[in-house]
Amino acid sequence: MSTTLRDVAEIAGVSTATVSRVINGAAIVSNNSRSKVLAAISELKYSPDIHAVELRRGKGGTPRKRRNDVLSSTRNRTRLNSDSRTKALNAQRSDKRLRLLLEENVRLKTLVANLCLDVEMWKRIAQ
Repeated sequence: MSTTLRDVAEIAGVSTATVSRVINGAAIVSNNSRSKVLAAISELKYSPDIHAVELRRGKGGTPRKRRNDVLSSTRNRTRLNSDSRTKALNAQRSDKRLRLLLEENVRLKTLVANLCLDVEMWKRIAQ
């Protein structure tokens, strides 16, 4: 029988949600909990079941249905807008995307820093 996420949570003394957050790299997990989960993962030699992950995320099995909420009248209204208004809206969207990318960059840098700290801690433990 393979090790499950629930087994890791029991050994670490945390919830399955916390284990999931550590595995997925969420920044909202405390260093203490992260260390417990990583130790349990190492002890149990846990690795996620790829097939289960794909099924859960909708990449396998029955394809997800996607709704098309765009009305045809929306397209007509867009054509009627002046070029300056369209350019302004596109600039706003571009600025928002850039801001989101910068925020994601900061989050990823923090994640990498935390992972480096975890690696150093595990190196010290291994010695």
